[in-house]
Amino acid sequence: MSIVFWSAVGSLLWDKQDILKQSEGKNDVLSIVAGTILIAFILFKSAVVSSKFDPFLRLAPFLSGLGVSLLAVGFENLKLYWREWVILFFHGTPSVITLPLVDFITSLTAKFAYYSLSVV
Repeated sequence: MSIVFWSAVGSLLWDKQDILKQSEGKNDVLSIVAGTILIAFILFKSAVVSSKFDPFLRLAPFLSGLGVSLLAVGFENLKLYWREWVILFFHGTPSVITLPLVDFITSLTAKFAYYSLSVV
């Protein structure tokens, strides 16, 4: 499934390569600094990840896509890449959001079963 997501992002970026060539060198300093800080944060955080199940690893593709797009096109042209961001967001972020929710529902179901069986 991951190959499908990455292929879709690659295909969309390939279609927009002329936009990247036109916006080359038109970035403001703030977008360059923000993109660099974001990518540096991702690199440092991924170097100290304690386990392969860390939720940060699911968020890293989206955050790195945001950082690279800030470096490539700046703040003013970010809206041109919303499709790629949506794909990268849905690649891993929903599992980070739903995992605590599943844990809560599981514990709630277990408590309900315990109390309903203790009454009987």
